[in-house]
Amino acid sequence: MALTTDGEVFGWGDPESGKIGRNLKTRNKNEQALRIEKIHARKVKDIFCGNHHSFYVSDKGQVFAWGLNNHG
Repeated sequence: MALTTDGEVFGWGDPESGKIGRNLKTRNKNEQALRIEKIHARKVKDIFCGNHHSFYVSDKGQVFAWGLNNHG
């Protein structure tokens, strides 16, 4: 994932479990992995990534997360 100076977030790589903010659109995840796509997050100040999840912090200090979530 990448955060621009304008507060936009872009993701690429393995989209399994929604960990980079994109849905898997094909059974061949490698076909989609190199496609850079804008993540629908606004006014982002910071981003954090893990093995199966990602987070962003908004300009208001709110934290948003997405990804595997198999442990709540």
